[in-house]
Amino acid sequence: MSADDETTSKAETATTSGDEPVKEEESTATFEPVVKLEEVEVQSGEEQETPVLTMRSKLFIYGETLLDKGSGNKSSRERGI
Repeated sequence: MSADDETTSKAETATTSGDEPVKEEESTATFEPVVKLEEVEVQSGEEQETPVLTMRSKLFIYGETLLDKGSGNKSSRERGI
């Protein structure tokens, strides 16, 4: 019997022999970042713009559905956004 067989059999008996499950150890590993990055303020270029028109709308699609593909039957349907 090798050392690997002994550890396997001990682990199997520890989990199957008693009513208590084997407790798993909590990991205490800590990871440090390799590179430290500073927070940068990002500007999109739209900060100084003012809206001229704001309006709510619906978008519709005119075309064939997957069921009507190739039949030439086209219809308009709402694009569920």
